[in-house]
Amino acid sequence: MRDLVRACVSRYGRLDVAVNNAGVESPRAARLHEQSLTDTEDVRRTNAGGVFLGMKYEIPRMLAQGGGVIVNTASISAEVGFGTIAPYNASKHAVASLTKVAALEYAADSIRVNAFAPGAVDTPMLRRAAEAFGMTYEEIARDYPIGRIVRTEEMASVVMWLSSDEAGAVVGTDIDASGGYLTG
Repeated sequence: MRDLVRACVSRYGRLDVAVNNAGVESPRAARLHEQSLTDTEDVRRTNAGGVFLGMKYEIPRMLAQGGGVIVNTASISAEVGFGTIAPYNASKHAVASLTKVAALEYAADSIRVNAFAPGAVDTPMLRRAAEAFGMTYEEIARDYPIGRIVRTEEMASVVMWLSSDEAGAVVGTDIDASGGYLTG
């Protein structure tokens, strides 16, 4: 992450917007007592650790230049517990918490930090999860008020809005981008 921030600044002269989109799923569906510490730590290291390291190296650059925007990818799993994927749930709770802490610590420095919470998004990760749980896309979509799986382009639009001046008053939030899953 340190090298990535350096490369961005070297190429563009600034780092105005950073998106920390770290995410791997739990390696297997199992009840909490059946999860291994190694698997749990691997998921935490990527999901929460990746976001932490991103902010650790993005924030000093943004402080030096007088501000910026950071958007972290959390998950509906940060709001709702799902059985058999405790490592993933815990890691995304950590992302939501890191977002709030960073927002509080750096808002006065003109650094806006927010997250967004996707639900089921049409990605390879969702395909693997659906297979692991023996579910079809149609079965997953039934749990969402919009009645379908969300497209990656829709998530990109959420990130673009959070990164824009139009979202200038939005600080420390975790935007529900789940297609209504969290509404019910």
